[in-house]
Amino acid sequence: MEMLFPPSFFTLMIHLIVYLADEAKLGGPVYYRWMYPIERYLGLLKSYVRNKAKPEGSIVEYYITQEVITFFSQYLDDIETIWNRPSMSRTKRHIMTSNSANSIVDPTHSIDPGTSMPTPQINAQVEEVGPQINAQVQEGGHVHQSAVERDEPQLFRGCKRSTTTWDVKIRDGNGELKRQKMQTIDVYSLRQGEKVVVEWNSRNQLVELSWGMLAQFLGHIASNCQNFPIGCEKWQKIPECYKDHVWNNIIKTKLEVNDHGHKRYIFKSLAKKWRDSRYNLYNLMKCDPDGPREANIARKPPEIPLEQWVAFVDYRARPNTKVKAEQHTINRTHQTMPHTLGS
Repeated sequence: MEMLFPPSFFTLMIHLIVYLADEAKLGGPVYYRWMYPIERYLGLLKSYVRNKAKPEGSIVEYYITQEVITFFSQYLDDIETIWNRPSMSRTKRHIMTSNSANSIVDPTHSIDPGTSMPTPQINAQVEEVGPQINAQVQEGGHVHQSAVERDEPQLFRGCKRSTTTWDVKIRDGNGELKRQKMQTIDVYSLRQGEKVVVEWNSRNQLVELSWGMLAQFLGHIASNCQNFPIGCEKWQKIPECYKDHVWNNIIKTKLEVNDHGHKRYIFKSLAKKWRDSRYNLYNLMKCDPDGPREANIARKPPEIPLEQWVAFVDYRARPNTKVKAEQHTINRTHQTMPHTLGS
């Protein structure tokens, strides 16, 4: 071969190919001695690292925790574990995923947004800023049309529509159960008396596939400013009438839940989703807390009431709010590898 090919042809890979047949005769099939399983396991151990300063300790801690959880899960019957969860083939039959688009929330369950921020200061600011916004919009040549004017359901920014289909249990008014495949948006169109059965265990923890549909449903509710006004400074300052309305007229009419552990879990999730939706909405509209107040107010989404948007913009422009935002940004830069043993 050296007479046929130049010396530059004989690289390391060519050298291995030349002796590959001899290696197969001496060692037998290669899959008995290749390194792919070892490399995959090393990649699994590498994923256990949550603290780059102590990688060995992270691997040991995660490995021991996984062994303990696996051992004790053999004695748990009322929650889903690796020993009793459905097979992947069955799960794929129950869930059909596809791409995402914007999500629609239920426009029938709402509170008059005019009562959300009744303070005279906000109303005076709205009367003062309103004509300026209209002038800026008309000057720019772009007029926002409401969802009612477009004759289509109202959309709320920051809330995505998922086309995931869930295989859920529906209980009708007579107490009879039936299985039905539906999207999260279809929960709003249930007939009167029908409720989605949400699976909980004895510790008020979600099991099976209930958590996914419930999370999307709560995301729709939390991002609706008619349910929870964005003008409030924090979740604790939202009037209780809004929370009672959502619980009694939306959640309890669509889901089979109780007023104790389930309500506490659901409202904790709603609070987080409400805070995240406000943060995403402010960034989505490209508002600048250091910019002119009128410019930020002029970026109001068409589906948000003006008095709520004015209160929200003023809250984000406060000095103490800016200090908190800057400190949170600094804290997030330090959390490049959080030391948590998550799933």
